[in-house]
Amino acid sequence: MYLKIILISVLLITTNNYVNCDDINNDECKLRNPCSCEFWDGYGFDLNAIIQSGEEAYEILVKENITYLFNPCSDIKHVPMLINVTENTCSPKGYTLCLQNKTVPEYLLMGNTGEASFKSSADRKLTFLVYTHHDNSNNSTIVSSFELICTPNSDKHFIYPTPATLQLDNQLNFLIFSPLACRVMIDDFSGPSVFTAMLILFLVAVLTYFSIGIVVNFMYLGARGIEVIPHLEFWKSVPKLIREGIRFIRNGCRKVPEPDSYDAI
Repeated sequence: MYLKIILISVLLITTNNYVNCDDINNDECKLRNPCSCEFWDGYGFDLNAIIQSGEEAYEILVKENITYLFNPCSDIKHVPMLINVTENTCSPKGYTLCLQNKTVPEYLLMGNTGEASFKSSADRKLTFLVYTHHDNSNNSTIVSSFELICTPNSDKHFIYPTPATLQLDNQLNFLIFSPLACRVMIDDFSGPSVFTAMLILFLVAVLTYFSIGIVVNFMYLGARGIEVIPHLEFWKSVPKLIREGIRFIRNGCRKVPEPDSYDAI
């Protein structure tokens, strides 16, 4: 009896986990790796080809002597050579975004792959690649945001700072113009998924079970009407088992005491 309840409970849990309504309602682009993300419908963004392997970091000139080195898909340690560097927090652990100040001169870490995420605007029309970096030396948090702007008719990539970047110290805003900033299919759902294949096999097995059971009951056991359904008593009890399975889950997968039992009282 309880084995049946547990099996039905597992089925309910599995179904709930497969169709997650929160993923549909909260249309965030979930991080797949530091350079790509995916929405619930299989579409997303893939920036992996924006800088080829072995290439130097992309240099974003903000103002005279201030340049940001950007390598979004992996942490690198190499920085352009400067003489008499006073501080370099980019090279020891690697960086995705690094501030190069030629005046001091110094290199300051602004973000790495472990601090990357993809965010959407309130109206879900804009998507941003965001790095949230906590600087332990002065206990501050620096947020660097790259707005993805789709340019499907171009094969070039351009990255520019916004005017706000020139005025704020802990909020950096950039614009990425690129064909890679366009939504693309990340996972193709046109073919059958594992879940779909299992569902088809399950339905075939159920159809075979009922077909053979009805033939046997009708031809060999002389059953008529509703009695031809195999294991009829079990199927009559399924609604009750589902209710008990739900109660079993809500009770923390523990046996629900009978209403007249000592535990219930």
